[in-house]
Amino acid sequence: MKLRGDLARLEISELEKVCSREAAFRLLDGVAGATKHVVTAGPMHIGTLNGMASDASQSRLAATYAAAFRSGLKVFPYFA
Repeated sequence: MKLRGDLARLEISELEKVCSREAAFRLLDGVAGATKHVVTAGPMHIGTLNGMASDASQSRLAATYAAAFRSGLKVFPYFA
């Protein structure tokens, strides 16, 4: 996914200059698609290392972060 590569090269300070909270949620919601995730604070296993690059895993990751940001929880999704 080209978007992932583009985002990976950006620094947080650059993102803060061009990205509003609403735009960030639109991006996360767009990647998450129909995937919804219930989050709890702390570490959260969301997939395997072998499947990490799949669209389904990226959707789960985006849905997890979107739900956490909306609820104010600190989550640490991981693949293992």
